[in-house]
Amino acid sequence: MTPLRRFWLAAAGIALCSTAYVAGRHAAYAQTQAEMNHESYLDYMKEDHKLNVVYQKLLSKYTEPEVMSTRKKIIASERAWISYRDAEAHMEASVGGEGGTIYPTLFNTTCEELTTERIKTLKDQITINDGR
Repeated sequence: MTPLRRFWLAAAGIALCSTAYVAGRHAAYAQTQAEMNHESYLDYMKEDHKLNVVYQKLLSKYTEPEVMSTRKKIIASERAWISYRDAEAHMEASVGGEGGTIYPTLFNTTCEELTTERIKTLKDQITINDGR
């Protein structure tokens, strides 16, 4: 076997393993790809709900007239982050499954992971605000 052929076999194996890992996160409950897509969506929606709760808590810290400009910046930041999250998730899903049935699972999983990170960021902002 030539070195180039070994490389391509290894690359294909890695790609299959990473796709299987993402699909496997949702396989405990799901039997079909459609079910995995649905489970990944539900997992993402749970995180999105948590994010909305934390986001509203952060906004509630900025209701006085003297901090309205900060509130507007938080809102603008969240809108920009949502655009970033969606673009990043579409890119990740395209790389791993463009045109395939796994695309929604990859998209939802990326959204869920990014949303979990965003929750941590907003919680840090609440902690900073509480320390004033």
